[in-house]
Amino acid sequence: MVRTRAHVLAHAGRLLAEGGAEALTFSRLSAEARVSRQTLYRYWASPAALAVDLVRDRVAPTQDVTGGPEQAVVAFLTELRGRLAEPGVSAAYSMLLSATERHPEAVGVLDGVLDETHAIVSRLVADAIGDLDRADFDLLVGPVLYSHFVARRPISDLAVARAVGHLFAGR
Repeated sequence: MVRTRAHVLAHAGRLLAEGGAEALTFSRLSAEARVSRQTLYRYWASPAALAVDLVRDRVAPTQDVTGGPEQAVVAFLTELRGRLAEPGVSAAYSMLLSATERHPEAVGVLDGVLDETHAIVSRLVADAIGDLDRADFDLLVGPVLYSHFVARRPISDLAVARAVGHLFAGR
């Protein structure tokens, strides 16, 4: 299952990157990934559910960070910036964002992804600042998302460092 899942998610990301949300159908994905539609439906109820998994797979940090909590948060945000630059991941996020207008359940899905991200960042800073409230989390992650989805450019290293510096200032 792990290899098949990774294989399917890679193909789904490519389809999303090349053709957007309308390109991600189970018929097309089945043909591209060379798996049965039954296999796809066994693991995902819909292409949107598959997009959620694609996004969730790319939230958890993949690298261990040496150094203190500040360096860990900078590394996490920098890695998030890099993941958003991956066309399939960006397209999956965009698919979910646009779905919120038509499907209220998509809001809950995005909230769940943000909750998972909040939990990760909270663990990174727990020893240094204690509980990370949602406002501080929004000030850390918000600029990364804004830069990518609204300004359409990756957030700079300086902006990441400033956001993290503000969080740790005076603590």
